[in-house]
Amino acid sequence: MQGGSNNHGYGGYPPPGGAPGGPGYPPPPQHAGYPQQGGPQPDSEREKFYQWFGPHPQDAAGLSKVVQKLGLTLPVSVCGLLLRMHDFDRTGTINFNEFMSVHQFILSVRVS
Repeated sequence: MQGGSNNHGYGGYPPPGGAPGGPGYPPPPQHAGYPQQGGPQPDSEREKFYQWFGPHPQDAAGLSKVVQKLGLTLPVSVCGLLLRMHDFDRTGTINFNEFMSVHQFILSVRVS
């Protein structure tokens, strides 16, 4: 765990299901150049993504494995680019909320 932080890879937000007695999910942070696409995910979909992602931040190889579960096969090098684009806290890994930003980006550029 970096810097003694106790956010468990959620970028300071409570894990899916919310914190005990807490308000559930606060909205994801807005970052310059990365507008939120498509609004918040339903809790059931967010839970599914969390199960795929796991409780710890992922590097590019881990992100590649998680993205495979979305039905996409992306090389680790491409996942490294996605990681750098969405690693808002600049840790070199991607936490769950940053992954949700990657997912929204993929939805915005994916061609059916």
